[in-house]
Amino acid sequence: MTTFREFLGHTQLPGVRTCLQAFYPNMQPAAVHVDTEEGYERWKERYNHTAQVYVSINPVREGARKFHKDEDVAYWCNEYLDLDAEKSRDWKGYNATDAELERLKPFVEKINNWLTEHGFKLGYCDMTGNGYRWILPIPPLKLDDVDLKRLAAKKKAFKDKIARECGIVEGCGAHLDSVFDFKRITGMPGTENVKKQTDDRPCRDREEFRGVERDEDQKLRDYIMLMEVTEDVPAPSAATQHRDVQELEKLTESDEKLRQLLDGDLCGHVSRSEAELALACKLTYYGFNDTEIADLLVNVPGSKAAEKQAAGHAEYITDTINKAVAFVSSRRGKKVRKEIKGEYEIINFEQFRKLAARYPDTKLEKIRETETSLVYRIDGDDFVDIAIDLEIIAPHVEDDGTAIVVTSPDVLRSYIGKTEVRKDGADTIYYIEIREKIVEFGIKELMDVTAWRDALIQCNIVLSFDLRKHSARDTWSDMVAHILNTAEVTWEEELAEDDLLADIVMSRLHRLPVVLEDDDFVNARRVLERDGMYIIATTTLEDVLGQILQHKRLAEIRRLLKDYIVQNSAQRRFKGKKFSVWFFKKWDEEV
Repeated sequence: MTTFREFLGHTQLPGVRTCLQAFYPNMQPAAVHVDTEEGYERWKERYNHTAQVYVSINPVREGARKFHKDEDVAYWCNEYLDLDAEKSRDWKGYNATDAELERLKPFVEKINNWLTEHGFKLGYCDMTGNGYRWILPIPPLKLDDVDLKRLAAKKKAFKDKIARECGIVEGCGAHLDSVFDFKRITGMPGTENVKKQTDDRPCRDREEFRGVERDEDQKLRDYIMLMEVTEDVPAPSAATQHRDVQELEKLTESDEKLRQLLDGDLCGHVSRSEAELALACKLTYYGFNDTEIADLLVNVPGSKAAEKQAAGHAEYITDTINKAVAFVSSRRGKKVRKEIKGEYEIINFEQFRKLAARYPDTKLEKIRETETSLVYRIDGDDFVDIAIDLEIIAPHVEDDGTAIVVTSPDVLRSYIGKTEVRKDGADTIYYIEIREKIVEFGIKELMDVTAWRDALIQCNIVLSFDLRKHSARDTWSDMVAHILNTAEVTWEEELAEDDLLADIVMSRLHRLPVVLEDDDFVNARRVLERDGMYIIATTTLEDVLGQILQHKRLAEIRRLLKDYIVQNSAQRRFKGKKFSVWFFKKWDEEV
């Protein structure tokens, strides 16, 4: 039976690989390039149900970047249509309801009829768990000397034509994704579509691949390539159309504040311009370029950037972006002038003290003091560090001052009591005691900061720390590992959380520097590359992972990391001294 990679045409082309990706909620994404069915299946088995598992529609060149760009794609060999349910902004990032999926069915029929009436083959259509997709095979076109910008514009015109002639317009209940890049990825068949969920918006599994034969459509390729487009068609890098919509949606699923700022929420900032600067800072941090940021700023509901642009003051947008770039480039470099006025709850005392000394002209008036914070009235236009990341250093006071503000995962951990875990079939529920209340978490919610923020409201706890910093991410993963290690099992069935623990361990190891010489290896915490393996000293492993695996015996650690270890720990001599070491597969060969 035909495999999915064979259907995509990746196995028939020379010098190419299939890019596989996994996106966790609030965790570092993973990617690998494979050229075997074994690698494909292992990736699926490893990440299914804990992350969004994706596969590239078109093959990438050998040696391409892990998270590939358009220029890394070797051939255009499939066209792609993605039909999703139309949802309000409040439900962005959530799955569709059964009723919303039902409303898509007439449009599925319309698209199939449109393809047939134009003499095109129907390709492969299936349900993705959140909508429907079509993969339309075409004869492979090598992209070495192709004008990608112009061909992408033709692909967009093709999809716009389908949407227009099938009546897929705003308010109809359906949305045809207009993403037209070549690096497009799609959900791996048979994997769970992992999104935010409610009782009526559950996470569903994508259909298993039905093993159909690849049937290329020359007529479809010719039709798209002959589409007429004007010279002023936006380049594929236009933010709302290419960079890319799918990537932006992934970021908003894991970064709640980014989603809110894009939706027009001020997020505690005192003015629209301040909120737009915060948005520009986040987009800059995530690697968006000036054109993409400008495009997103003017499309924010109630956008001041749009108003300024319409009034002929485009310099407002340029200035905002320049400020964001300067800030992100150096948190202690060139400063951005911003007005701060109002009451703020200071939860980073040391940084606040330094800032107060740095800006003596700013008026500070102490209002009250709690066990965990100070409330100050601030009046000034130079207190810029607080202005940029307000929610991290000094969030607005929005309650009666009785809430506990938690400034680090370690502090949060001190409020966590007994944990019980029950497993019934596929569902694992953690019941965690926090401040004399019981909070429930599913296994996928344990690493989701947004889920914790929402749950802790009932405990009158406010989270206020920045997981972009390695130290905070490490202590957060330590806290989750502690919960996994110490939970009391009250349902007699084997638990399946080892994969999550192993991922936490490996994410920490991936950050260790890799060296080639014995000297560098024995003198500091390093990974030695030798004979196609990575060698890690036992002392380094204990130092880096001690908190995570503090309750695990040596045999348990070996079992936990069995998919990553080449051989058991052993004594080896380096520079005349014996060391106890572990032998790991190279990170890029894990699958």
